[in-house]
Parts: sequence; structure tokens; C-alpha cells
Amino acid sequence: MSKLRKPNLPLQVRLEAAEQVAVGAKHFHEIWDHYKRERSSLIKTMRRFEDFFARDIQAHFFAFVVTIYLLQDSKSGVNFQELIKELESELSHDGRRKRFGALRKARAALTQVQDTAGKFRILRNNVVAHMNRHDTPGAWFKEADLTYDEVANYCDTMLKVAHLLLDAHDPSAFELFGARTYRGERSPLPDVKQLFAALERGVP
Repeated sequence: MSKLRKPNLPLQVRLEAAEQVAVGAKHFHEIWDHYKRERSSLIKTMRRFEDFFARDIQAHFFAFVVTIYLLQDSKSGVNFQELIKELESELSHDGRRKRFGALRKARAALTQVQDTAGKFRILRNNVVAHMNRHDTPGAWFKEADLTYDEVANYCDTMLKVAHLLLDAHDPSAFELFGARTYRGERSPLPDVKQLFAALERGVP
């Protein structure tokens, strides 16, 4: 993430980078959550490739936690609070105050998950500091007083905020034939399901 900290990097580039971080975190979460929720139906295939899936499940969980934390990390160039301040200043100087509505929505969304953000800080710090521990995600969540529903909501909220900030900066950038489009809207789950279907055909 060092390149994102360069002060001469255009704001639009950093906003797009923040969106990609949010998209990546959501996709990591979707895959890990799919493994968790559908374990009973996937267990036969998972046991056949036990070493791979043990590492893959862990990798997606760690990747999700570390990636989404970047959006609230004060040392990160994609920190939402800092991006909002800079965007507010730029819009004020450029006479684009009418776009402050999107900024207000972004601030309100972050306020609604403020308590969850504090819990995520605990989760991230525990995971990074004790990555060699063999705790389950459930144990990590319990230490941070997090629920699975809170995690899913926080993930969705961070992606929503990323889109609001992009809209505030340049609302025309994502218009395609009159419809608003964003990168990363396609879920990776269809590919995951196809992968399991292909693997299951080879399971006796």
C-alpha cells in the first residue's frame, strides 16, 4: 500500500483504490462465508482436498480482516475518514457543494458502524499479532465481541461508502447508457460453486 500514500497521487485514483479494497474485502468475505454456511454440503469434497481447503478457508478469513481494516487504518492511503476530509475540501474550493449530499450519507453510514469498527480494530490486531494461533474465526469474533451479522453488515457498509465517495467526486464516471455501474459488482460465488461442481464430479 506504500504507493497509495504518495501525496501527489490524484484523489480520484485513491478513491478508486479504496473502492477496490472494499470490493476485495467483500469478495474475500463472501468466499469465506460460503465455506462456513455451506460446509455440510461441501464437506465431502473438502475432505478429499483437505490440506488445500484448510489453508484456503484460513487465507480468505485473514485476507478479509486485513484488507477491510485498511479502510479505517489511519496509516493507510485509503482511509475513509481522511478521504472524506480531502474530498470535502476539494468540493468546497471547486464550488461543488451540491455534491455534499453523498458525503453526508457516507459520514452517516460510517457513524452507524462506528461501534463495529472499534471491534474490527480488536479483531485485526488479535489476528495479526497471533496469526500462529489455531483459533477458529468464531473464537476471534468472540474476543472482539463481534457477531457474524455485524461482520456482513460492516462489509456491505464499507463498499456502500466507497461508492458514495466516488459519486461525490465524479457522479458521471460510472454512468453507462443512463445506468450507474460499479466495478466489482459480480460476486465470485458462481465461480466457487462451479469449482465445487467440477470437483464433485470426480468424487466417487
